[in-house]
Amino acid sequence: MAKIDDLENASRVRIGVLGLLLLLYILLMAVPFVPGVEIGISLMVLEGGAVAPFVYVATLVGLLLAFVVGRHVDCVVFKRVMTDLHLTRISNLIEVIAPLDGPQRLQLLHDRLPSWMPPAVIRYRYVVLAVLLNIPGNAIIGGGGGLALVAGLSRLYAFRATVLTLALAVSPVPVMVYFLDFHPFG
Repeated sequence: MAKIDDLENASRVRIGVLGLLLLLYILLMAVPFVPGVEIGISLMVLEGGAVAPFVYVATLVGLLLAFVVGRHVDCVVFKRVMTDLHLTRISNLIEVIAPLDGPQRLQLLHDRLPSWMPPAVIRYRYVVLAVLLNIPGNAIIGGGGGLALVAGLSRLYAFRATVLTLALAVSPVPVMVYFLDFHPFG
């Protein structure tokens, strides 16, 4: 009977630790320039396919958290942070875009595109966001949290379409791990 109680306690502790790790993962996913997805991949490598749905949901929640923060926090706050970090070009850009509405922001973005970049990147911005989220090493350009934060800050992404985009963009690895039940350590 004592062995059963010990196993139940160990199982509860394991679930609690996994829950805390997933919560920490959600928060790290929302932070710009943090390669949080590596933590999710590590959890899937350690725990196998059984944890893949939880990692998927946690990834999606973390990215949506960053998007919502970008969408609802006043641009003045971001401008102040960029100024404090001595990122004057970004700070000045935020000052320019803050008073603009959606179509004006799209036009500004179109006008500022480098000559080598096709205007289709604006038209297909959801596809571009999904691709950027899946580029290895995207932490250099802000990571998933930074990309989602900027998407929210831009106010050029509709909430429902962004949820769908993020849900599809983060699904390949967890789906593969889940269905292949990849578990190298067990």
